[in-house]
Amino acid sequence: MRPVQGYAEAHAPQKPKAEGRERFASKRDDVLRAFVRRQSCLLAAVGPENGCRGLVEAAHVKAKGTGAGDWENLVSLCGAHHRELHYIGRRSFEYRHQVKLGALARKTAAAYLKQRQASGT
Repeated sequence: MRPVQGYAEAHAPQKPKAEGRERFASKRDDVLRAFVRRQSCLLAAVGPENGCRGLVEAAHVKAKGTGAGDWENLVSLCGAHHRELHYIGRRSFEYRHQVKLGALARKTAAAYLKQRQASGT
C-alpha cells in the first residue's frame, strides 16, 4: 500500500535537474584551486605552534551556497584546520587564530594573479 500524498506534494512544481554539470560550475576556477593547494597552510605561516596536519586544501571563506565563487574567496588550510573552520564557524575561527580570512583570500588571489602575469598566461 502506498502512503497518501498530500495536495502540496502532488502539485509542487518540479525543478529540472542539470545533468552532468556541477551546481556551481560557472564560478569554479580549477587553476586557482590548484595554486591554493600548492601553498602551505595559512596558519603554519602565522605560527608553527598551530599544529598543522594533513594535506593542504582550498577552503572557501564564504559558502558556495551564498553565491560566492572561487575568486577572492579561497584560502589554503590543512585538513585539520579546514574541518575546524567548518565545525566552529568563520567568526570563531578568525577570533581563535587571530586572522582575517577575507583579507588572506584577497592576498592569495593577488599572488595568483602576479604569478600568472609573470608566467605570461
